[in-house]
Amino acid sequence: MVHRSNGRILVRRTCYNTPQYRTSTTTCKYGAFPMALTPEEVRKVALLARLELSEDEIAAQAVHLNNLLLQFETLKDVDVSGIEPTSHSIPVYNVFREDLIVPSLTREAALSNAPEQRDGCFVVPRIVGEG
Repeated sequence: MVHRSNGRILVRRTCYNTPQYRTSTTTCKYGAFPMALTPEEVRKVALLARLELSEDEIAAQAVHLNNLLLQFETLKDVDVSGIEPTSHSIPVYNVFREDLIVPSLTREAALSNAPEQRDGCFVVPRIVGEG
C-alpha cells in the first residue's frame, strides 16, 4: 500500500516468506540521495520497458528502485583503498594440459554407424544453396 506524506512516499510492505506475515514501513524522499529517481523517470523507464503502470504502481516502483539505488550508494562508504581492482570476484587461471597424441577411432569405426558414406566420408543432406 502506498501513501504520500509531506513529500515522502510511505510504502507498507508485507513479507510473505515468514510464518507470520510481517509488515514494515519504508520511507524514501525524492532527492534524498544523488541518484534518486523521480516518478517521471520511473514512468519513462516503464514506457521504454512497455509496461503499463498505474500511478500507485509508479509510486511503489519509485520507492523500490530508490531503495535499491540507496543500497548501492552505501557502497561508496566502503574503504577499498587497499584492494586491487579485478575483473572477476575469484582468481581465474587458464588450465593448460600437455598436447598428447592418444589413440582415437579409426576411420572405419567412425563411419560404421553412418547412414550413408562415400569415399571414406560422411554423406549428409545438402541444406545450403537450395531454393
